[in-house]
Amino acid sequence: MYSVQVSIMRDLIYGAVSHGASLNALCERMGIDPRLLTDAEKHVDWETAAAFWVPAVEMTGDEQLGLHIGQHIGASAFGMLGFLSQSCQTIEDTLNTIVKFNNTISSIFKYNLAFSDDLVHICFEPHPLYETKYAESARQAVEVSTSSFTMQLSRLTGKTIRPVAVELTYSKRAPEEYERVLHAPVKFGAARNCITITKEHYRMPIISYDRSLFALFNAMLVKKQNDLSKEKTLSEKIRSLFLFDFNGQVPALEIMASHLTLTPRTLQRKLTDEGTSYRALAHQLRKELATEMLNSKLKKQEIASLLGYTDDSTLRRQYKVWGLQEARS
Repeated sequence: MYSVQVSIMRDLIYGAVSHGASLNALCERMGIDPRLLTDAEKHVDWETAAAFWVPAVEMTGDEQLGLHIGQHIGASAFGMLGFLSQSCQTIEDTLNTIVKFNNTISSIFKYNLAFSDDLVHICFEPHPLYETKYAESARQAVEVSTSSFTMQLSRLTGKTIRPVAVELTYSKRAPEEYERVLHAPVKFGAARNCITITKEHYRMPIISYDRSLFALFNAMLVKKQNDLSKEKTLSEKIRSLFLFDFNGQVPALEIMASHLTLTPRTLQRKLTDEGTSYRALAHQLRKELATEMLNSKLKKQEIASLLGYTDDSTLRRQYKVWGLQEARS
C-alpha cells in the first residue's frame, strides 16, 4: 500500500551510479529490473525504495551520499509534480503544490510547511515505520531532500537563496561538509527535519512560470490523485490517515468520521461491508507498528507513547495479548 514514484528512484539510482555505484549491481541488490526505471509515473513498493540506500552507500563509499546526490537532482525527479512545480508563479505556490500533491509521489515521505515570525520552515517527515525499520535509509532520504530543495530554490528563481538554518533530528556527522553543501548552519539532534527560509524568499517569483502549463499539469495531478484515491478501500484510506494525518495515533471514531465527511454510523457501516471495523483497524495497525518497533532502539516508554498508550505497563499487557516478545527497556 505504501510506495514511491519510479521517477524519484530513477534519479537516485542514476545519482549513485554517477558517484561510482554499478547500475546493474545496485538494481540487483534492490530486487528490481533496470527497465522499470523508464516508467516514470509508476510506483514501487516502499521497502524496495528503502533498500536503495544501504547498498548505494556501500558501493560509493560516501556516507553523505544523500547530501551529495541532492545537489544534482532536479524537479524532474517528481515527474508530473516536478513539471507543475516549475510552472508555478512563486516559491510559495511551488511549496504548497508539493504539499498538496505529496501522495502522488510518495506515501512514506511527507512534506510540510510551518511558519514563525518572518520565517518559513520546509519540513521533511519520513513515515514512522520507514524510520523505525530502515533508520539509515530514512536519514539519507531526508538529507537528499534537504540538499535538493536547497538547490532548487535558487534554480527556480534564478537568484542565490541560502537557508537561514537547517535542522536535522539525526546525530552529528561531518558538520563542516553539511554546512559546505547546504550553505547554512546545521543543528543536529533537533526536534524536526527542516530547512528555514525567509518569507521574502518564500514569495519570490519563479522564472519558468507558465500559466497554461500550470493549468495542464495541475489538471493531470488532480486526476492522478483522484485515481489513487479510488484505488483504495475505505479501510486503506483510514490506515493512511492514521499514519499520515494523525502521526500513527488513533483518533476517536467521531473525529475520523468528521475527517472523512461521514457520520460515525455511516463509517461503521461501510467498514462492516468491507468485513472489518474501526476498532479492528486500530488494533491491527498498533500491532504492526509494535512488531516493527521491537527491533528498533526505542525504549518501551517511547513505543507506548507513539502507539497512544498511557504507559509502558499497558503496552506490556498488550504485547502479551498479541503474543509478541516484550519490548526492551
